[in-house]
Amino acid sequence: MKLKQAIDLDRKDNLKKYKSHFINSKKEIYLNGNSLGKLPIKSINKIKARGIFGKVESNTLPGSSSDYKILQIEVEEKATPICIY
Repeated sequence: MKLKQAIDLDRKDNLKKYKSHFINSKKEIYLNGNSLGKLPIKSINKIKARGIFGKVESNTLPGSSSDYKILQIEVEEKATPICIY
């Protein structure tokens, strides 16, 4: 397949509107071999929504082979207010 054909197929893809619902690496062209699929952004948002962390960040890193990716999730504890009676 030539690049022009691939670009044309991408433009016609009816599912492309859902790409923004998942965590995507900027360098990733195609995810292959992950039976669980991509992590939905909702998952990270759910962690953030719990309100128990000061910071939640995620990053996709290369794995041990081209078939694997590492999802790095960093959370920073939020200070808990102490109530003294």
